[in-house]
Amino acid sequence: MHYEVPNLTSVLYEYTNKEQDLVKHAFRVGNYHSLRDLPDEIQPFAVTHNLKIKIQDSNLNSQITSQNSKIYREILKGNGGVFQKFGWMPDQYSL
Repeated sequence: MHYEVPNLTSVLYEYTNKEQDLVKHAFRVGNYHSLRDLPDEIQPFAVTHNLKIKIQDSNLNSQITSQNSKIYREILKGNGGVFQKFGWMPDQYSL
């Protein structure tokens, strides 16, 4: 199909200043990259490798959390939900 043909963006190089930008942003005041996410020794491709590891860890944590919430919902279904089921009993004050 025509949409499967490689286009110009598939042959362009990847952004080469990504690691430099990550280190720069980590030292700024309003940073969104943390210093603790940077490797102990800054070497070529070490920063992006740590970034990939962080993304994989967060994906794994989200998968585990979603599995735990599915199990928790199944437990709640069997128990009648968050609240326990109870039968209605007439109160003494309606006499």
